[in-house]
Formats: sequence, structure tokens, C-alpha cells
Amino acid sequence: MKTRVFLWVLLSLLLLSCDNRFVRKTVKSGDDVFMWYYFSQIGNNSTERITLARKGEDEVLVCESVGAVTNFEVHSDTVLFTIYAPCAKGLIFVHSSPLLGYTIVMDRTSSYDDFLATPDGVKTDLY
Repeated sequence: MKTRVFLWVLLSLLLLSCDNRFVRKTVKSGDDVFMWYYFSQIGNNSTERITLARKGEDEVLVCESVGAVTNFEVHSDTVLFTIYAPCAKGLIFVHSSPLLGYTIVMDRTSSYDDFLATPDGVKTDLY
């Protein structure tokens, strides 16, 4: 009995300690890289993050949400987030504009079809 409980606890810890990113989208703009990803978790509502990585600097958190973002695009010095309005309460954090020379624009006109077409994540190793 004790062995069975120990194995369940060990299995649970192994599953919860996953360090894999599931990348939805990556956009390069010059030397800057924007990445939209979530970490593997058990459950349906994983926190998604969009970060900006610049050569020689740490990643900067641009946006964090739970299912609100349906897409994002980078046009020269503007980052455009498309938000599905019924899920807008899922926005946890959006960096203030300007961010390292980029203006952040939120578009809340995303349709339900856009919400359903949100790209799936592709598993990548964290490091």
C-alpha cells in the first residue's frame, strides 16, 4: 500500500515538473524575437505568455492571458494583439506602451471563428 502511494506521488511530481514550452507563434523583427507560448500543464486553462527577446538582454513579458489572445502581429514598430472580446477578462497583464521602441495596440474585434482558429502549440525544449 505504501509503495503504491509513493509511486502515485512520484508520478504526480514528474508530471508537474515539465519544463517544456508549447509555442503557438514566433515573429522576428530585425534582431528582436516575439514568442507566444504556454507551459505544459495538466488542465485546460494554461497561462499564455508573449515575450520579447532582444540579443544580449533578458526576455521581457509583453502580454499574459488565459485564452484571450487569438493572434498577434508585428508591423515595423507596432505590436498588434487581436483579442476575443468575450474572453477579454482573461487578460492578466499587458506591458505599457511603448515597449523597447514598439507601440502596443489591442484589437478587440476578433470573431468566434478567429478564437477557434487560435494556433496550437508546438512542443519545444525550454533550454
